[in-house]
Amino acid sequence: MNDRWREEQSMARIRWACWIGLCSLLAACASLGTENIPATLQHDLTAYGMQATEIRVTGQARATQAAATVVAAQTQVAYYSVYNQVLVATVRANETAVVPQMVVSGGEIEGSLGVAPPMEFLQVAMSDRINETDRCALNDMALFDVAQTPRVYLTAVVTNIVTDTELEVIWMLDEQQVHSTTWSAPQSSSNQCVAMELTPEQTAFVAGNWEATLLADGRVIQSVPFAMIQAAP
Repeated sequence: MNDRWREEQSMARIRWACWIGLCSLLAACASLGTENIPATLQHDLTAYGMQATEIRVTGQARATQAAATVVAAQTQVAYYSVYNQVLVATVRANETAVVPQMVVSGGEIEGSLGVAPPMEFLQVAMSDRINETDRCALNDMALFDVAQTPRVYLTAVVTNIVTDTELEVIWMLDEQQVHSTTWSAPQSSSNQCVAMELTPEQTAFVAGNWEATLLADGRVIQSVPFAMIQAAP
């Protein structure tokens, strides 16, 4: 009986050992059967490629964003540069220099900028009658009767005349100079009537084509033609 029991125990150990070995073998086979090495490698490579693509795209996006930022910064700098130039020009244009008022002694011309306005000659004409108070012309004429004309005037209104301005009238008969009349401004004035006269005592009044030329400080201002006639008795 003891031998039989020992034999059964020995067989049980053998069966247990075989069972354990079989289970280990089955587990190893199952492990080898479920793992596909090429597929695993392909999956890993695909994942790495996607990560590399994502990194490259992200890098390009960041580079594009950086370039746009640089362009925007340059544009903003240029805008502020132009704005500053306009601002400086505006400030300079709005600056008002303080210039003391200049008054010409003895006259009527004065200005806050220290620059006298230009002298102008208006209403230059011939006349035979003037206002003795202000020497302004009372009429304009271009034809004079020798027998009825005691004197003739070249008249004008002068604006912004200054002291010591010298006026001269050259009297011509048939293109020949017969006399000249001069006058010097005693003081400055913004509006001055001038009457330069010619009388028979200075030169004989005879029928013909006459001309009076006005000059200011040697500069020709205007020539005025007129005629004298001998009326029938």
